Amino acid sequence: MDDAADLRRDLTVALAASRSGLDIDLAAVTFCDSSGLHVLLDLDRLALQTGKTLVRTALASARDCWAAACRRPSSRPG
Repeated sequence: MDDAADLRRDLTVALAASRSGLDIDLAAVTFCDSSGLHVLLDLDRLALQTGKTLVRTALASARDCWAAACRRPSSRPG
């Protein structure tokens, strides 16, 4: 997904429709900028406020995520 606004909308709708929360598999994610990270942080906060869970699986280490968020789009692989 290329647009954080679309990601935010889709995940917020999915969280609202769920009974207990979401499991998000991030194994295929090769790039995530700060907007994408903010979507996940905000969704985590929303899940907590609504008594639901947000489980992120296949998440690289925090160091790798930070490095990916700081990477310039022109240096994206592929």
